[in-house]
Parts: sequence; C-alpha cells; structure tokens
Amino acid sequence: TSSVAFGYAHLVEIFDKYRELNKDVELILELDDHIVNLNENDVDIALRITSTPPQNYATRKLAEVSWMYCASPAYLEKMGAPKKLDDLINHQCLVYQGITPSLRFSAPGSSSNSCNHRPKIPLSVNSSLLLLKAALASQGIAWLPSYLVSSHIEDGELIPLTMDGKCVYPTHSLYALYFPSKYKNPKVRSFIDFLLEDHQPWKKWEETINKLKF
Repeated sequence: TSSVAFGYAHLVEIFDKYRELNKDVELILELDDHIVNLNENDVDIALRITSTPPQNYATRKLAEVSWMYCASPAYLEKMGAPKKLDDLINHQCLVYQGITPSLRFSAPGSSSNSCNHRPKIPLSVNSSLLLLKAALASQGIAWLPSYLVSSHIEDGELIPLTMDGKCVYPTHSLYALYFPSKYKNPKVRSFIDFLLEDHQPWKKWEETINKLKF
C-alpha cells in the first residue's frame, strides 16, 4: 500500500524493475491516503512518508523527503518571485486540503520566520497531483514534496523559491513498514531488499534537492 500521489509518481517504475528480476511474483497495490492497518487489511508492506513511523511495525528508512515552495517560470515572470514569506500576500497560493495540509505560511520548525498575512488562495484541492498540475500550468505557488517536483525542477518546468534565506525544508522520511514476521517470507524480504538498492528513483530526487540546500 502507498499514498495515491507517491504510487502514481513512482511505483510503476519500481514494480517494472522488480518484476524483471522476479517474474513469478504477483504484485497487488492499494493506493490510499489514509493510514492502513496492515494486519486487518492483510497487507505485507506499506510505503509511507512520515516524520515519526508507527512503533508497532518494523521500519526501513528509504529516503529523505523535502518540501519546498515552487512556481513555474511563466508565473514568476508575470508576478515576480517572493523574497520572504510575508511576500506571499501578493501571490496566488495553491493549497492542499487533505489529511495533512501541504502549504504552510510559516517556515516549518521556525517561529521567527512567519507570514503575518493570509495570502490569496484561488485553489484548494485534496490531490497533490492536481496541485502539481496547477503549478505547472502557472496558476500560482504550491508547497510540494521533493518526490513530485524534483524531475520538474531538473527540466526547468518549476523553480524552487528561496524565501527568508531558505529553500528546502527536510521534514519527513519515506519508510517501508511491515510486521517483523513478514520478513521471513522470501517474497516480502526480496522486495524490501530491492527497495534499499541504490538505483531507486528517490536517489535521483535526493541528488536534485541536495543541490538546493544551503
């Protein structure tokens, strides 16, 4: 199981590579943005992005997931780039309205850098994929995770914004969650070990984001 956005963005590629090496394995994927009880739903592995993984599961940390404010070159050419969080009052901000909010108007983990005014919010949506599409369509500034935006940053389709001297906010991690007893299953163990290999897509997004950190 995985969140909808992460599954849509990366799991087809991961499954394709895994199936090349394990042609006899049948993969069943459930996409759900809610936390799934692995035992009640008979799920072997959950891929989840969180700051603190649940203690009742075995965990393998796969990658750091950073968040950043992004906008398209066309939007920034028209509206200009904000230099500090308070500048967002003059911009169109695209907001995720779901289980956890995806746009912050203050710097995560900081009380000194805060936006003192509510910005314009032309779009609130419960899909980070649609939020990404809106940002690519130059509809405004969005607060998005590295696993969705890194390839668009590399291609020049989105520009990460530096405000109040900060660009990247490393707030969560991607984990594989499973019951320890499941690891005894050769198929489960082989997939977890596969996720830990260096060729996975998160290696690319970590490289992209590391270039932006300062």
